[in-house]
Amino acid sequence: MYSGHNVEINNRIGRILLDVLPAGADSITANATVGEDWAEVGLEYADDAGNLGSFDFDSTPSRAAGNISEALMELRKLIATPDAEPWNHAAFTAHRDGQFRAEFSYEELDDEDL
Repeated sequence: MYSGHNVEINNRIGRILLDVLPAGADSITANATVGEDWAEVGLEYADDAGNLGSFDFDSTPSRAAGNISEALMELRKLIATPDAEPWNHAAFTAHRDGQFRAEFSYEELDDEDL
């Protein structure tokens, strides 16, 4: 089900994450909830010992989160099928050494999430 366009979107997300990876961090993760025409993205990073960090309000790379949101909505539309409910949660992790992981899941959303 993965096309070249899907891979390009995943690679774009990975590049965005590496562009905002803080100095001293080993990896950065974008955790997202995605709807049909919206996405909410949070970013966290970890050092090589696994200690987690997050961006404070003033240093949040909002442009990166917005670009990832757009890419996720595009990706979700590309791989959606009429026979099944599409995924609505995703986590993308990029490591400084170039490793990349993408995870997708479906979870029921509460009314307040809509």
